[in-house]
Amino acid sequence: MRKKTNTIIFYIIAAAVILSFGVFGVIYFTPEIGVPSNALVVVNREPIYWNRDMAYSYNNMLEYWKQRIPDLNEQYQQLIFNSYIQQVVEEKIAEQAVKKYGIKVSNARVNQKIIDSGLFYDEQGKFAFSNLPKDQQLYYFNKFKKDISREILENDISFASIFTTEIDLTKYFHVTHDLYKFEYYYIPISVVSDDELAKYYETVKNNYEVMQAAHILVKDLETAQKISVELKADPNKFIEYVLKYSTDEGSKANAGDLGVFDRKTMVKEFSDAAFKLTKPGEISEPVRSEFGYHIIKCIKPPYIPSLSDPKIKEKVLEDYSAVNEAILVDKAKNVANEVYNLFEKNDITTIEKKYNLELKKTGEFAYRDTIVDETNTSITELSDANDIHDALYLAKKDEVIKPIRTQKGFIVAKVLSKTIGSEELYRSKHADILRDVIGVYQYILTNDWKLFLQNNSKVVYPKNSPVNNGNL
Repeated sequence: MRKKTNTIIFYIIAAAVILSFGVFGVIYFTPEIGVPSNALVVVNREPIYWNRDMAYSYNNMLEYWKQRIPDLNEQYQQLIFNSYIQQVVEEKIAEQAVKKYGIKVSNARVNQKIIDSGLFYDEQGKFAFSNLPKDQQLYYFNKFKKDISREILENDISFASIFTTEIDLTKYFHVTHDLYKFEYYYIPISVVSDDELAKYYETVKNNYEVMQAAHILVKDLETAQKISVELKADPNKFIEYVLKYSTDEGSKANAGDLGVFDRKTMVKEFSDAAFKLTKPGEISEPVRSEFGYHIIKCIKPPYIPSLSDPKIKEKVLEDYSAVNEAILVDKAKNVANEVYNLFEKNDITTIEKKYNLELKKTGEFAYRDTIVDETNTSITELSDANDIHDALYLAKKDEVIKPIRTQKGFIVAKVLSKTIGSEELYRSKHADILRDVIGVYQYILTNDWKLFLQNNSKVVYPKNSPVNNGNL
């Protein structure tokens, strides 16, 4: 039991550590020869050494966790220590970026930030920052200056000097200007014959048993017993008693009617009692559940719904597919492979006769666009066919593409046309393409600036670093 508790504590701390880094995530440290042996960690060739301020901050973090989880062994303390160092690394990367991009913050802006924070007012509501000791004033001033720099870095930085190559531009051009068109067969995974489904339903139909009932819900047993006795004597008073006694406001508007439900819809105590009622109008004894006491009236006794009901058939097919998913996937895959072989031979007649599949056509669309039909309407069954775009990009005209898996089936496609953007069109669009590519890069860098900085930073630690062994 104790071992399990310690494991839980470990994951609690680990989760908190991961969440505390936001976009940065966990930074992985790699040992490297040639860095200062007494450095704690080296970020982009700049060593960081353990100092009094860091010890103070780390001890505060450690104390925070000790108050919440008193039993912290060395393993957990090492995790907390490493998490603190990762925060230090994040701050250092941001600090370096501020210098690199020449971000300047005026003293006036820092002072205004301190005033606006609302943290430095006395009990009379007067601004009292100057009453703090000089070292504290300097500490808070530098802290707010760093905060403002980080805000500018995050919100205002411009990555205008992005380097692009002709390869980048031509790729973007073809992705946005090449047009494709193909014909295809769609083989759904859940192809189940009516006979197969009927046989399956016969073996599990009791699981689909339903009934219709109404109820009156009250808080105490005495009232419930009184209502049950009186309704058994005169069932016609049921609606009157619903309006008078029931505390279930949701069903009261429907005279207590709960509609048609199966055994799993209601709480067990209610279902067990309700499904014992066998006659329309039959009244139950009081039934206790977590909600109170129920008096149940049978409207339609338990019955097995017919598979001819479209809603029932859909539900049974869904359940059958879930139970037999692997079998159905293999079955559809085998059909797709056979269709592919026949399609390569252009044997359309055999495909349609043997598998009863329809050959469909798409309209023209670009690589990154939604696949549309000939009326320019998106094709739902191909909405998650992500791999088809790459396959089309590599395929030649009239080539039959090997089966591609989607969430609900397989596609076997043949390229009808590939309209490649011409060199002349590329030259005429060059300025627009360059602008678009830079815009895309700017968007990525501006929105993922932390990730960008992390991925372009080198973080190493010496062999003797406490990040590795936990010895401070």
